[in-house]
Amino acid sequence: MHISLSKLRRVGEKNIKKFPLLTSPKNVILFHHEYLDGSVYGRKGEDIPLMSQIISPILKSSAIF
Repeated sequence: MHISLSKLRRVGEKNIKKFPLLTSPKNVILFHHEYLDGSVYGRKGEDIPLMSQIISPILKSSAIF
């Protein structure tokens, strides 16, 4: 099943709103696909949450295997 990144982002945002205690990591979930150059959602470098920068390569490497 193919889901576009923008749809996946909206679904993730909708789901995270169901859990008030998890709203602080909302931006981590929303921007974990962003590249440092801002080519996905327009956030660049330090505008991308640090945890998003950390988990992004982990998720990408796990998708390879």
